[in-house]
Amino acid sequence: MRKNMKKRAALLLAAMMTVSVTACGGGKTPDAPSDADLKKDVQEYITEVVDESAKISNFRVEDSGEGKNDTYEANCIVTYANDTMQYVDEFDLSYEVKDNAWNLEKCKVNSDYAEKSSQAVGADTSKAQTDSSEAAEATTEAATATQLSDKLEDYTFMLEGDVYQLPFAYSVLADKGWRIYSSGYYEDTKISGSSYERLTLQKDKKTIEVSIINASGNAKELKDCNIGGIEVYASNKNAPEFSIAKGIKVGDKEDKIREAFGSPKDTSNNDGYNTLYYGEDNSTTTITCDNKEDDYSYDAIAIKNFVATEDDKKTETSDEVPEYLSTYVAPTELGTDPLSYNIEIENQVYTLPAPVSAFTDNGWKIASQEDSVPSGQSLSYAIKLQKDGKEIEASVTNFADYQTKPENCAISSLHFYADESKNPEVKLPGGITIKSTSDDLKKWAGDKFDYSKSGDSEYYDYYDDDNEGSIYINCKKTVSSMSVKKETWPSK
Repeated sequence: MRKNMKKRAALLLAAMMTVSVTACGGGKTPDAPSDADLKKDVQEYITEVVDESAKISNFRVEDSGEGKNDTYEANCIVTYANDTMQYVDEFDLSYEVKDNAWNLEKCKVNSDYAEKSSQAVGADTSKAQTDSSEAAEATTEAATATQLSDKLEDYTFMLEGDVYQLPFAYSVLADKGWRIYSSGYYEDTKISGSSYERLTLQKDKKTIEVSIINASGNAKELKDCNIGGIEVYASNKNAPEFSIAKGIKVGDKEDKIREAFGSPKDTSNNDGYNTLYYGEDNSTTTITCDNKEDDYSYDAIAIKNFVATEDDKKTETSDEVPEYLSTYVAPTELGTDPLSYNIEIENQVYTLPAPVSAFTDNGWKIASQEDSVPSGQSLSYAIKLQKDGKEIEASVTNFADYQTKPENCAISSLHFYADESKNPEVKLPGGITIKSTSDDLKKWAGDKFDYSKSGDSEYYDYYDDDNEGSIYINCKKTVSSMSVKKETWPSK
C-alpha cells in the first residue's frame, strides 16, 4: 500500500539525491540531466517516500527546460506498481547546481494525475523512456489510420477523434493517456502465448473495454502485446466518443446498421434488443440495437480482429527443457484421497501434472506428438506414448514462458475408455479401476463428487476451479470411462 497518501499531492522532497553529471567546465552550467538520470531520481523518491517495493514500469518526460541560471525543472509521467496495485502519477522535479552538478531540490507529486490523464495526449513520444519506445512510435504511425474506413472488414474505429485499425500495439493507447483500470492487471502482467485478456482502460474518467492479444507462441508482458478488440456500451455513462465504419455509433437504429452494412451473417433476439453479427471466426463486428423504450439501454458495439502480426508468426519452437520440470516429485504411494490427482499406470504412481519425462524415464516411448505448444497453453491429445503394446494419448500443458515441444511439457490430462484394447493398467486412489462397479464407485465417491444419472449411465464429477482440475467417471454397471485433469503447476 502507499504510504502517507493524503499528504502526497503536496510532498516536497528536500535535497536527498544528486545527479552525477560533471560540469562542462569550471564555473559553467552542467549539461542538462538525462532522461535516465531523471528516472533514477524518481525511482529513488518512490522507494524512500512512497512505497519501497514499487518499481517503475513506464516513464515519460513530458516537459523539461534547458539548464540555465543554475536551475533546471522537469515534468514526468510515471507508471509504477507494487505486488498488488498500479499507480500513474505526475512528478515535478526541480534541480539546482551545487559543486558543478545538478542537485534535486524538490519533488512535487500529483497523485490525481490518473484522473487527469488527458495531459498525456499529444506528448512527444520520442522522449518516452521505455525499452521499446522507438518501436512503439513506429507502431503508432502504422496503427493510426488516416481516415475511418467504409468497410467493416478493415476493422477501423474512431476513438476521441483519433482513428485506429485493429490490431495495434497497446503502447499506442498508453501513449495517448489511456491507463489500466482493471484490478489485478499491470503493464508487466504476463500474457500467455496465443491468448487474450479483457480489461478496462481509463482516461479522463472515460472507460473502454479492450482485448489484449498475444498472437505469438511466447509469453509477453502486457505492455508488449497488441489491442485486438474494443467494446463500447451505451449503459457505460463514462463511455468516450466512439464510432466504427461509415460513422456508425452506439445507439444507431437497426435499419441504419443494415443500410450501412447489409444483412448480417447472423442475428439474435433477446427481450427487445437485437444483436447483429458480421464477419467470422476471430474477426467480427457485433452490434446490439435496443428496441425497448425503458431507461436501461443494451446498445453496444464490439469489434475484434484477432490476427497475428508478421512478428507473431515468426515464433520459434524452443528445444530447451524448462527448469520448473525438475521440481516435480513423484508420489511414493497412490493413497486413498480421490482428490489428490494421483494416478497409477502400469504399477508406477504419478501425480498430475507430471512431466512427459517422468513417463519416458519409466520406459514409455514417444510415438507421435504435435509440433509445438504455445506458452501457458494446454493442448488436447498432443502426445502419444507407447510401452509393451500399451498406449497413452495425453493432453499436455506448457508452463514455460516460451513455445516448446510437447515432450518438454507436463501431462495435465488423461482419459481412458473401457473398450480401448491398448489401455494400460490404470488405478485411481482408493483402488478404482476400469473394472470397478457402480457400488464400488458410490462408496468411493461419497459426497465429494456430483452425481447424476441418465438412462443406464451414472456420472461422478468433481471440479476444482482453483487448480483448473477435474475428475470424471462414467459408469454403466462397471466403469466405461474415466479422466483426471489438473492444469496448474504446484510452484507456478
